[in-house]
Parts: sequence; C-alpha cells; structure tokens
Amino acid sequence: MSDILSADHPINMTLSHAKTNCPYYQNRNSYPKNIQALSEFETLPIIDKQEVIENNMQFLDNSSTPCKIKLTSGTTHNKKKGVLLQFVSQQDIETMRSLITMSSEDMFDSKSLSLRLLSVNHGEDFFGGIDGYFALPVETEAHCWAIHKALSASYQIQGFTPHVEMLSGCITSLKAFALFALKEGLHYPKLKQVNVYGFQITDYWKYRLEEILGVEVADLYGVSEIAGLSGIKCSDCGGYTFFHLSHIELVDLTSYKNISHGLGTLLSTTLYPLGSTFPLIRYNTHDLFYKPKSERCGHTYIYFGRERDAIFTTLNSKKKVLLITKLQLNNYLDGMNYVAMKKHYRCDRIGLEEPFGWLEFDISLVDNSNEVRIELNTIDGAWNTEQNEKIKSYALKTIVDNLKLQGIENPESAIRLDITLEKIKSRTSNYAAMI
Repeated sequence: MSDILSADHPINMTLSHAKTNCPYYQNRNSYPKNIQALSEFETLPIIDKQEVIENNMQFLDNSSTPCKIKLTSGTTHNKKKGVLLQFVSQQDIETMRSLITMSSEDMFDSKSLSLRLLSVNHGEDFFGGIDGYFALPVETEAHCWAIHKALSASYQIQGFTPHVEMLSGCITSLKAFALFALKEGLHYPKLKQVNVYGFQITDYWKYRLEEILGVEVADLYGVSEIAGLSGIKCSDCGGYTFFHLSHIELVDLTSYKNISHGLGTLLSTTLYPLGSTFPLIRYNTHDLFYKPKSERCGHTYIYFGRERDAIFTTLNSKKKVLLITKLQLNNYLDGMNYVAMKKHYRCDRIGLEEPFGWLEFDISLVDNSNEVRIELNTIDGAWNTEQNEKIKSYALKTIVDNLKLQGIENPESAIRLDITLEKIKSRTSNYAAMI
C-alpha cells in the first residue's frame, strides 16, 4: 500500500469533511484538512469512547439533518461514564444502500432478502431503511412467531429472492430465536446464511446454531461506533478479513505506535461518505488483535478479546504483555456443562425450555504477580477436581501460547506462571457477561 495520499483519497475526504463541518475537529489544530502521506495520518490523536461521550454533540456534522439515533450496545456503559448517542442521516442510509446494491449486482442476479433481529440494546440503525433488509425485535414469544412467519413466507418483490435467505443478529438474539425454533420444532430450508455479530461466537454455540437452523453461521466483527468497520472470520485460519469500508490500524499495546504485525489494539476511522454524520478519526476500539507476519488467507487479524477483559503483565517494567483474556477462557468453558450460568432475561420472556446466558467466572492477577486467579461458580455448587485441573491446564497452555506469539522464548522460565482456581466470593463479580 502506497504511503502517498491523493486529495480525493477517502482519508483526505474524511479529514476535509470533519474539519469543515464538525465542531470537535474544527476546534483542534491537530487535525488538518488534508495530508500528503499515510505516515502523517498515523501521528494524529487517538480518541476513545470516553472522549466521544464527553464531547458527544461536537462530533455531529452540523451541515446534516439526522433522522435516526443509533445506540451502541451499552456493554461498556456505567452511570459515571455516561452514554454515547450517535446519529444517522438519510445520506448515510443512501450511501449504505448504494454499497449494498453495488455488491449485490456484482455477485448475484437477484438480491437476497435479509432479516435482521433487532436488539433493544442497539435499536434501529442503517438497516432499518435499506431495501430488502427487514428488521424485527426478538423480545417476546409474539416476536418470535413474527420472525418465523417472515422467514417462512414467499415474496414477489422485483429484483429480490422469493424467500428470506439471510438471517443476522447479535449472538444473544440469535440464541433466543434458535432455542425458540428448537422448542417449537421449526425449520427453515430456504435460509442460506446466518450472520452473527456483537460478541465473538464460541465454538460450542456456532455448532449449536448450525445444528438448529441447518445453515452455515458466519462470524462477523464490528464496532457500533464505526460505520463500515466490519470483518468476517475465516473458517480455515480463524482470523478476520476486514472489508475496505473503514480505515484500520494496529498499534502497539505500550507505545501506541503503528505496527505491521504482532499483538496490538485496533484503531478505526470512518471513511467519507459512510458515517459522515458522525465521523470518528483514529477511534480506539480497545479490542485486541494479533496480525501474523505472514498470513495464509491474506490480511487476517486474529481476535483475542477486549482490552478491559484481559490480564496483562510487564517485562522490565516497560513492555505490556498479554497473559490471557476472558474470551479465550470463555470459549473453553462454554459447553462444558460445569460452570454456572447467569440466565438471560429473554429466557423467561419467550418461555424457553433450554436457558442461555453468561458463564459465571472472572479472571485477575494475584497481588500484581504473574499468578492468574480464576474464580467461577459451578452448576451444583460442588467442585470437580478433574474438571478443575482441565481448566487450569487449558489456562496455563493458553498463557504460554500467548507469550510465544509475543516473541517471548521459553516463557515458562522467563516468567513464573501459576493458576489459582477459586469459587466466586461475591455474586457482583464481573462475569463473562461483557465479553
């Protein structure tokens, strides 16, 4: 990729639009209207969610007329930090509509009718105004029957397939509907693909959804704050390939300098005209990705989880080193039928026979050492020594593998590693609910 940027490069168009129309960028000298090289862009300030919350309306394009308020998932919300409101204009919707139309025309004779399961955490966004993209909530049993009817119906819509072929939603919405379909004995032979986003789906639940719905499940990565930030997980290498609808960067965990490979934090920038009503430049997702030096499947990024749900140590009191993330441990614990679960509220609302929810566990460092503490509750409250040893062995192996990925040779001797397994002392512990 060339370092030289033309005046009509999407990054320069984004900078020019933001500097001209958004008070946040207008009031800061660190943001130019255009740059000559990508290396200049990499010196611009990094912003995070808290910065956007505190200056919320300053990011809004004052030349546009918003028609929707878009919510982030709320998983990082608390009373002290506040809530983030984002805005979508008709221009944003038309831009997304054009992108979807162009991609569909390039690949298919007819565009697939799609149904998106809405979450009350997100509300409606772009897809509420896109042709052929239906949206329904999944909060009650009545909603589930409406979804069933939409998936089972035949349509005569010019230019579109006669049936809904694609079902999308966050993992909790898809779990709820799939378990409803299982309870009622419902099947959808016309469905061709299920897209899951929000939290990375575990191996266990990917298998369950494919078994219940009878179709391949695609794991998509995205961040609510960045329009166009989207990647799809490769079933071969396990990494995500990103679509070129936003600009992404990988930065070092300690210096926040750009890196071409290795473990780092993902930054993303909205690219004009997509997301032009609420442009974010060099937004820190605080999501951890590892980019191999050489990839089997092109530019793939392996997702490790959220920075706040990770355990770090330091080498020589300078370099930040990852030990393990909740996401990694959750993938192992899910489906073991050993760890207790915090039931999701939809289970009772929909009347599901099989509950789903979040595993009750937490990870931390013991007294700032390199000893990792795993706290968990079991289903029946009893300890199983064999299961506990399996969990500890998996955690230790994962830590060693993570350290090797970060270039630490013989990590067993370089860092003293130990695993402590305990019962959760307080029901208010931060479980995997926010993974």
